[in-house]
Amino acid sequence: VVGAKEAKQRFDRVVDDMGEGPLRERLRALAERLADGVDESWRVAKRGNDISSALAGLSTDRTRTELDQLRASLDGREPSVAAAKTIESLEAQIASADRLEAVATDARDRLRLLDARFDELVARGVEVSLGSGDSELLGHDVDGLVTELESLRVALDETNAAEARRLPAGTLPPPASRDDPSPA
Repeated sequence: VVGAKEAKQRFDRVVDDMGEGPLRERLRALAERLADGVDESWRVAKRGNDISSALAGLSTDRTRTELDQLRASLDGREPSVAAAKTIESLEAQIASADRLEAVATDARDRLRLLDARFDELVARGVEVSLGSGDSELLGHDVDGLVTELESLRVALDETNAAEARRLPAGTLPPPASRDDPSPA
């Protein structure tokens, strides 16, 4: 988020340094769209943090140890109904944590890429401001960046909701964000 904000500020300086005219107005409109992207990157980062917080509360190391101990105690025998259901529950907890970890890792990687794209768009904005770049193509790419951020946030929202439904009894779902405009 910090990188996106800094890129947006650099873009704003490029626009402010331009002379008045239609090109400056076009870049000013793109700066507003980039502001939407910064806001969206904040929402994505908050969702990723929610997932990381949920992961921290799952105690998967303890769960894995408990599962290993239970399996070892069976010593090759068939588990009782209760033991089989316990194994199933422990495996479900671990699978849920693994899915959440994969989502968190993917979100971090995608945010890094999107941060680099913010910087790329600033460089291209400089080109456009100097008359050697295509403002239409830049506008398309700015919209693409913001759309990708929105898609990532929606995917994280859906992951939070899906994992909240899957979490084992007694495990708290990820905290809801106060900045979340969507209904609970």
